[in-house]
Amino acid sequence: MPVTVPAGFAGIKVDNAGKPYSFSEIPGGYRFETRQGDHFSGDALASTERNEICDTARYPISELVRVRFKLLIEPGAPITSKWVVLGQLHSGLSVTPPVEIKFNGSDIMAISGKSGSSSKIIHRDLWRDTGPVQRGHEYDFRFEIEWGVNARIWRDGVLITDYSGPLGYTDQFQTYWRQGIYRSVAAETLAIQVKDLSIEHGAYLPALPAPSPKPDPVATAKGQKFVADMKGAGIRFSNSIAAANNQLRADIEAAFSDLNS
Repeated sequence: MPVTVPAGFAGIKVDNAGKPYSFSEIPGGYRFETRQGDHFSGDALASTERNEICDTARYPISELVRVRFKLLIEPGAPITSKWVVLGQLHSGLSVTPPVEIKFNGSDIMAISGKSGSSSKIIHRDLWRDTGPVQRGHEYDFRFEIEWGVNARIWRDGVLITDYSGPLGYTDQFQTYWRQGIYRSVAAETLAIQVKDLSIEHGAYLPALPAPSPKPDPVATAKGQKFVADMKGAGIRFSNSIAAANNQLRADIEAAFSDLNS
């Protein structure tokens, strides 16, 4: 059955173990599920598990690349893989991708931006989250990459990376987008959803306004609890004042009654 091609892709290629649960279309996007032993036959290393889609086109690194998508990691066991990649701008070389959304043995999300050459890679994290990923939350990403110059990346409307400097490999002449799950072997099942995936690339792309920040669900929940606590405290305070007034009134009435008796 033909797979819906994301906006801006020339075509789509699916690389996975071919299991019934591996890859499926969902409203607005795709679902990927990888289990222990799901090795893609096209990979030389047996110690990897790949479940990805990729664009069939290759873009010259002289072009600006803009990628947008929503990413949700489904609830499940914590990540134990030495490395997991959930989205990447590949170099077309047989080495680690220069730009990737990654996890390294935990649920802490990071984004790398490597440089140097394919034989002498300079590893660099452009951004690393301060806490574990919120499973079940749909993260809204926007990447703007200008090879060798800068990288600007937004998550949920917040600019998390504004990097200027070396980016990509000196022997790299092309790039393309891959999305899904690519990891070192692990016991846990990992499932993600990707929606509204689109890509633009060209020598010139019109500037876009900065996206509006999405409310932080944790901060929002804390704020709602604070408001509820304050309302509760206000009600208790009002009730205490009312009770005190009633007691004062009763004491005054009792005093006058004693005076007149």
